[in-house]
Amino acid sequence: MIVYGKDRKLQVRSEVWGGKGDTYQRDMLSEELGERPAHYKLMTEIEYPPGSELGYHQHVGTSEIYYIIEGDAIYNDNGTEVELHAGDTAICPDGSWHAIKNVSDKPMRFLATIINT
Repeated sequence: MIVYGKDRKLQVRSEVWGGKGDTYQRDMLSEELGERPAHYKLMTEIEYPPGSELGYHQHVGTSEIYYIIEGDAIYNDNGTEVELHAGDTAICPDGSWHAIKNVSDKPMRFLATIINT
């Protein structure tokens, strides 16, 4: 299966999980795009403008992995805030809580993968 860049539609979402601002998302693997490997729910590229954030939420039945492509973020890992930078990876296992926010004056981009557990 091949997913071409031209087929990855831009989705604009606001205040995701009670967060602030808009997010820009282009899925690579999703239910909407069709066939995907077993256990994968979603793989997407996300951009957060300065000041935007994803609200604190729990994963139940799924785990999520973030890989920071560019920019700086504060990641809330089960109530503990840590800084993330380009090249860093954050993992939210099934049952855990997390959130992320762009704390720089530039866009922050990352890959997000959600796996059914």
